[in-house]
Amino acid sequence: MPASDSSDLLTPEPALSQPFLPPLPTPSPPSHTSSTRFSDITSPARGLTLSQKDSLKIWSDRVAVELRLDDKQVGDLHLIVELGKNLEPGDLQIRIWHLARQYQLLNIFEKAQGNAQKLTTTIEDLKTLSHTNFKLNREQTNHLLRQSKEMAFQPDRTSWMQLHVELEQTVRNHTGFISVFGNDWREKVLRDECKEKARSARNQLRLAIFNCLRNLRGGGPGALLAIEFQLHVALLRHFTLENMQDYFGFAEETGSAGDSSLEPVSKKRKGTGKVVKGQDYWSLVDTWFSDKISQWGSDQKAPAWQEYIRETIRLDHDKFKMGPGTLMQPLPMTMLQPEPNVASSVTSSVLFGENITETAVEQANPLAMAIE
Repeated sequence: MPASDSSDLLTPEPALSQPFLPPLPTPSPPSHTSSTRFSDITSPARGLTLSQKDSLKIWSDRVAVELRLDDKQVGDLHLIVELGKNLEPGDLQIRIWHLARQYQLLNIFEKAQGNAQKLTTTIEDLKTLSHTNFKLNREQTNHLLRQSKEMAFQPDRTSWMQLHVELEQTVRNHTGFISVFGNDWREKVLRDECKEKARSARNQLRLAIFNCLRNLRGGGPGALLAIEFQLHVALLRHFTLENMQDYFGFAEETGSAGDSSLEPVSKKRKGTGKVVKGQDYWSLVDTWFSDKISQWGSDQKAPAWQEYIRETIRLDHDKFKMGPGTLMQPLPMTMLQPEPNVASSVTSSVLFGENITETAVEQANPLAMAIE
């Protein structure tokens, strides 16, 4: 197209074969651009001059600064200027502005996504820290302690080494442990605490049985036990005397049974190393009860069990009825079925076939107190 003055450029050429179209309005420039520069790059022309392209690139740089675009995105804006050199300047400005806005939204989204990822990582770190530092509260540990002692001293118990598993099952539906279950780490903390409390209950019961044998002349205040509990403890004492002489360290006593000054002679165990697995006290007790149940069945009213229990009672009377003071109410010589939850002292005159003074009845069994 031949060069012409500015008045010729503003005069549209007649087009007889096409309908008349009004001229498009010139877009308003952004507030940060000068009107003089904007007029330079929006003058209609057939193709962009070098000056117009430079002006568009400068304008796109200002837009990029305003919208905080990176260098690669600014290069894309310049590329539009090069590719659209045959387009009207106003059309190019719209395209540049539209692409710049898209890049701005993309940058905002990527920044928000990065912040969200950092927040997610922080939350995971806090959760991990919370789990690794999780501890049961005092109410929960006290409940486990009480429950483990109660379970360890049940009169029908014949197995102790899996006490921690049973303890965990009993608290699974307890309202005080709702926040524990469903989280692997917290369940591990609970499981470890159950093992510790079960181990403590077993040790206290074991020591109570040993102390009962060592201090059979000691006597002392405490709580009276029902018959079924006394029989259970008597069976454990019977097992201890029969099978744990070396472990327990008792020497045979000599002298008159009425000599109250005679004290039990004990020997110290040699070595303090860890007991071989399966040879500890409660593992041997579990095995002993398992063998008896295999031979005689689980019902202790069976004839074989009854005979063994009668032997246990005779042994208990021979060994524990002597000496001053009362360590434990003596077991009945005849097997009578007690009322549920009735202490043996209530029917002492009937069961023992002898008169017992009020002072003797008030004497307690330290075994019950030992596991408190």
